[in-house]
Amino acid sequence: NRGGTVVYLVASRNASGTVSAATRCFTDPAGVIDMIAFGDMVACGQQTAVPVAALADRYPGRILGLGDFSYDVGSAEEFANCFDPIFGRHRSRIDPIPGNHEYLTPGAAPYFEYFGAAAGDPATGYYERQTGNWQILYLNSNCGSVGGCGVGSPQYTWLAERLAQAP
Repeated sequence: NRGGTVVYLVASRNASGTVSAATRCFTDPAGVIDMIAFGDMVACGQQTAVPVAALADRYPGRILGLGDFSYDVGSAEEFANCFDPIFGRHRSRIDPIPGNHEYLTPGAAPYFEYFGAAAGDPATGYYERQTGNWQILYLNSNCGSVGGCGVGSPQYTWLAERLAQAP
């Protein structure tokens, strides 16, 4: 609804599959953001992602890429030969977050090479981006590859600083 308040629900699922309670969120018309999200995108040799990419063609906003862009190991060949032919036309509007499959290739190097500056610092994989009047914080769940995610870790400290500065 572009003319009034937008109501949406946000929930999360942890690694064991438990889903949190949904939280109702609201935004006014000036705060509307056009973003779709998907993850676990392309398995080489399969065409199951083609309809998802076609659906993305219908939405002009940002795409939140939730990791595991190309199976099995996120190699340069998988990005070039499997992910790019299906989703490459959307690359400029994908806000990527690495998944565990990207890190099956050392340092998730092909992922960071493919997405470039849009993926943030290759040493961390977490970053922030301003989209409309939204400040979006993208976190890297591959804790072992980014110095941890717990209290006192670099990512935790970064997140705490960003949240403390938020209006």
